[in-house]
Amino acid sequence: MRDGVDDTVARLAAHLASASVDARVAGAVVEGARTAGDDIALAQLVGETARRFRQRSDLILIGQFSLAPGLAAAREAVDVPVLSAAHLAATALRGRLAAEPAR
Repeated sequence: MRDGVDDTVARLAAHLASASVDARVAGAVVEGARTAGDDIALAQLVGETARRFRQRSDLILIGQFSLAPGLAAAREAVDVPVLSAAHLAATALRGRLAAEPAR
C-alpha cells in the first residue's frame, strides 16, 4: 500500500514541478481502511487521517477511489479544500460524455 502512495506522490510532485507549480506533496495511508467494514467506519478513518494533515496542508486530495466515501468526513475534519480523485474523474467523464454528439 505504501509503495502505491509513494509512487502517486512522486508522480504528482513531478507533474506539478513540470508545470512550474511550487508545491510540497505528501501522502498518507489510511490505516484500517481495508478492514473498516462499512462506509461509516471508513469515513471516520479518512476524517481522522485528514485531521493529521490539516495544519500543514493547503489542499487534501483523496487519491484512492475506495476511500471516496470518506470525502464528506474529511471535509468536515479540516478547514482546507478536500478533493476526491473519484469525484473529479466522474465529473470530467460526465462533461466529456455530455459534449459528445449522440450516436
